Amino acid sequence: MARYYLITPYKKTYQLTQNNMPKIVLKKQNWFFEGKEDEEDVVLVLHRHWFTLSMKIFLVIVFTVLPFVALVVFSSIIVKYSLISMFSFAWITYYLLLWYWLFYTITMYTLDNWIVTTKRIIDSLQNGFFNRRVSELHLEKIQDVSYRITGLLPTFFNYGVVEIQTAGKEQKFLFEDVPNPQRIKDIIMELILEEEEEDENGGLRNHTTQGSQNHILVEKDGVPSPIVTVGSEDVVSPI
Repeated sequence: MARYYLITPYKKTYQLTQNNMPKIVLKKQNWFFEGKEDEEDVVLVLHRHWFTLSMKIFLVIVFTVLPFVALVVFSSIIVKYSLISMFSFAWITYYLLLWYWLFYTITMYTLDNWIVTTKRIIDSLQNGFFNRRVSELHLEKIQDVSYRITGLLPTFFNYGVVEIQTAGKEQKFLFEDVPNPQRIKDIIMELILEEEEEDENGGLRNHTTQGSQNHILVEKDGVPSPIVTVGSEDVVSPI
């Protein structure tokens, strides 16, 4: 991707509930990542806001100009003391380090991402070229989702941090410098509610299945009688 911003493989629409309240409806689009489960759909793929990268690129441009300024200011001294070879070596070393830092910054920025699916949240962070950390959190373990936008520029460009509080002693999940954090929070909360509704409906179906009566023919004193299963007890009823 050339720019880094919120990508929604789902098209978001709104429908009115029975109470005339708007509800987010996510229509699935095709998206795939390594380790994706068959019954899992990708809802969000997140990178840091593009402005956080543009600030670093601006610093690179500024530091690129500095050697030319130094050459103009100290040109007479360089010629007078025959420091051309030393200055050339320092010039080359300086630009190698500068472009290495730019390449490192863009690489880390590209590889850092967060994926939100209908089942879990995946936190993938790159710390150096050879150190990658991937964590995942299932939606049913989420206790609370909040966001914060701090500072003038984050407020103006609408990016901030989304905090996901987990159950137990597990570490918080942080989406750092992501665009439109309020929208991300709302989508995650909607997915959690849908997950809870599916669990409740599944539990109701299981309870209904377990509570249904099963008739099995057995022989009692040589006479076939059905066993009616009620809960965990077997009751033999004569025909």
